[in-house]
Amino acid sequence: MSDIQYSVWLSLLTVPGSKSVCLLIEAFDNDAEKIYQATEEEYLAIKGISPALAKSLCDKNLKKALNILKFCQKHHVSLLPFDHPSYPKRLRRLPDFPVLLYYRGRLPDIDNEVAIATVGTRKITEYGQQNGYVISRDLARSGVIVVSGMASGIDSVCHRGALDALGHTIAVLGCGIDVVYPKQNADLMEEIASKGTVITEYAPGTPPSGYNFPKRNRIISGLSLGTLVVEADVKSGAMITANYAKEQGRDIFAMPGNVGEMNSLGTNHLIKQGARMVTGALDILKEYELLFPQKIHINRINPPITTMFVENPRPAPRRNKKGYTPIIDDRTNVDEHGISVARPLYSLSEFTPKKKPEPKDTAPVKKKESKKVQKEKTKPQALPTNLTEEETKVFSAMPNDHGITPDELARKGIPVAQVLVALTTLEIKKLVVSLPGGIYMKNI
Repeated sequence: MSDIQYSVWLSLLTVPGSKSVCLLIEAFDNDAEKIYQATEEEYLAIKGISPALAKSLCDKNLKKALNILKFCQKHHVSLLPFDHPSYPKRLRRLPDFPVLLYYRGRLPDIDNEVAIATVGTRKITEYGQQNGYVISRDLARSGVIVVSGMASGIDSVCHRGALDALGHTIAVLGCGIDVVYPKQNADLMEEIASKGTVITEYAPGTPPSGYNFPKRNRIISGLSLGTLVVEADVKSGAMITANYAKEQGRDIFAMPGNVGEMNSLGTNHLIKQGARMVTGALDILKEYELLFPQKIHINRINPPITTMFVENPRPAPRRNKKGYTPIIDDRTNVDEHGISVARPLYSLSEFTPKKKPEPKDTAPVKKKESKKVQKEKTKPQALPTNLTEEETKVFSAMPNDHGITPDELARKGIPVAQVLVALTTLEIKKLVVSLPGGIYMKNI
């Protein structure tokens, strides 16, 4: 293995995702130091190496590479060059593998693990939010490593599901290891770094850009045995990841959605093209149970059932002045891990029996409330004790007597990604219920 400073040098002078640099590495016997010492003529003698790349490689200044090494040492960032024994073979077999990876956290022996990429749109719906969380949680609970891109929307929800299951999750960034994107995921990034892995091929200080993210998607699929698209439009970045997975010979899974819904166009298209339809974690786990008997533990899902959330096929009820009154149907079954098998049903308060009208000639007598009743009404409600800091913040911001939308909660100063994740876990804990129209209400 050559000195790591030469791998850093090579990564700085080449474009991420370029097949040319992989040809260069192969031509020089997988030795970055030999590439560093070569001449422009030697570079040009390799088929597939452009004059522009050959000229850029003539810059032999190692100062920037050494500064990056000092930065990484100071900030506890680990480096994994392409010729290191721990470099994943799954990535190394790609024709455009990363020259160098920067990472924080614990790097698992990925070649001997079941890793599944869970990706989807940033414009998340309640349908995608709940299913992405539950499926990722059950995958992690069963021993699967959940890989995603830490973007807002589906990615964040899937990372959260894996963390809540005390499983391992890998966040692949489209920027430098020291850059938080999106900014509201700062806490999530730190939690992943302490309990899982944050990884990127981009040098420290690299800002996020539209060009970076499609390139990093090949790493998300490349680290994984299969890619699950939870919710995506046909032009979504998640579809780029699915295309990479197809080129890499990896399995493709997709969660079906409502016909005609924008966020379901991509997933339904994948299923029509042969992707395996997923309605719960079990559909994925069964694919790898026999191949990795020591890694997959389906029995940890109790009970091992599909967990797909489906809207009741009934017309949306009309809204009245009093709003909706949540009721729980007898068919609803929630296991000890909070897996919802059926959805709550809702009835309109207009359907409740009405009292007989008072006679017109007599005014209704208003009963005077006792001091005890008045005291109970003004008594502040105690918060549940089993909530995280984020869940407590969202639950406290919700009104007690009417519903509220995630956007209204976000306007109270809570990041929208944090709101969506907290509402999902609060609903699973049966502390809030979701009403038609994207409204949430305390279940008290």
